[in-house]
Amino acid sequence: MERRVLARHAGIALLFSAVSILILHVGPGVIAGTKRATGTSDVNAIAAFYSHQSMLPFWWQGGFSLIGMILFATLFRRYLLTFSLSPSMVAVADFATVTAVAATPLYALDAGLQSAMVQLVGAGEAGRGALFGVFVAWDWVYNGVAYFFEAGYMAAWAIVAWKSGALPRWIAVIGGITAVGHVFNSLVLMSHLSDDLTLIPTFVFLIWFFSAGIYLLRGGTRFAPLTSSR
Repeated sequence: MERRVLARHAGIALLFSAVSILILHVGPGVIAGTKRATGTSDVNAIAAFYSHQSMLPFWWQGGFSLIGMILFATLFRRYLLTFSLSPSMVAVADFATVTAVAATPLYALDAGLQSAMVQLVGAGEAGRGALFGVFVAWDWVYNGVAYFFEAGYMAAWAIVAWKSGALPRWIAVIGGITAVGHVFNSLVLMSHLSDDLTLIPTFVFLIWFFSAGIYLLRGGTRFAPLTSSR
């Protein structure tokens, strides 16, 4: 019973976060009518993308996804610990939790810096001088470094799920593919590759979010024996 309750609560938190993240990314793209600005030194192109005040509510509501992800990481760890995990797998589960929580400040920077760029564009020439510096900082933090955190927690969750049966193995495989894909994504900006290439791993990432969330919401697995309370 404890396992099923933890699974359902974790599933709610994960799906809540997934919906918020989807809104955060899709909304501004629809408003701008073009793909996001990244990997560019064209200040005019950057200004054109961030010239819409109506983008701000989409990044604001992304704050709820931060709360949801921290809650999910905590609940999912508790769910994983109801399975018979070896000491090494417990350590991997702890690593995944810490890495997922550590990634949330980078997500906060993403929303905050993009909101700041809208304000800078709105300030006209007075904001142009700072716009490029803020953009470059956002681009390298969010479209470079943050991928390592995501690869880390997705790989760790995939390993523990595969070994314990906490998630179906096909969901664990999707998590592993996501981890590899995000390592690739971390190279795109540095290698001057098309940002469109990051969409495939990102799509797989969303598949994991929704498939794992729905599975957990339904109560998770009941096949592995419960361990003693921890």
